[in-house]
Amino acid sequence: MIEIKIYDEGAARQDSAGAWPTKKIRVSKSRLDQYARSCTRYRSGEELLKYYTLDEVEGLEEAARKADTIR
Repeated sequence: MIEIKIYDEGAARQDSAGAWPTKKIRVSKSRLDQYARSCTRYRSGEELLKYYTLDEVEGLEEAARKADTIR
């Protein structure tokens, strides 16, 4: 399992600095690799972890939940 930081879409609002809160989720390496190749410009999960922005992993949590590969 790999831990990755994403936006906390369940948060009620932005913080006082105007930024959306984040949270960490754990996903399988294979799910992260698949998501990186199919939904981002990266070729692997490792590359995604090295260079991603929070906007690029916006759908990761939902995709992992559907595949039952999230903790």
